[in-house]
Amino acid sequence: MDSSSHGPGARGYPQPVVAMRSRLGTTAVQGLVTAVLAAFCLGCASKFLDKYTSRIGTLTYDQALLELGPPSHVADLDDGGKVADWLQQGGRVYSSPSTSVMVGPWPGGVLMNTGGNVGSTPSVYLFLTFGPDHRLADARLQYK
Repeated sequence: MDSSSHGPGARGYPQPVVAMRSRLGTTAVQGLVTAVLAAFCLGCASKFLDKYTSRIGTLTYDQALLELGPPSHVADLDDGGKVADWLQQGGRVYSSPSTSVMVGPWPGGVLMNTGGNVGSTPSVYLFLTFGPDHRLADARLQYK
């Protein structure tokens, strides 16, 4: 008797059937979640950035401190100006589930595999540069 006549899949035995497989769903959900989070972050962040780019030349470092609180990082420039950044939105971690169920003729009949995918979005910082007169010279967002 050859080995091809024994075990699952051999003649007379039913083939294992995949009852549910969400691999496509996992990939699609992960891509969709990433796109939605990115669009949301960029939409909110660009409105916030506009508030500061419109104040270039008028906003002082002291006013920025009053509005934003202490910066996450600050450094003095050689020309007497300053650069500082403020955390606006912390990075997000998300996950999407993945489940597989196999039904077959082996003892117990069902094999279940669960897992998932984990991803993250970057933190968003408002990065402001102030000139020697301590007035806002540049405003941008940084993603770390």
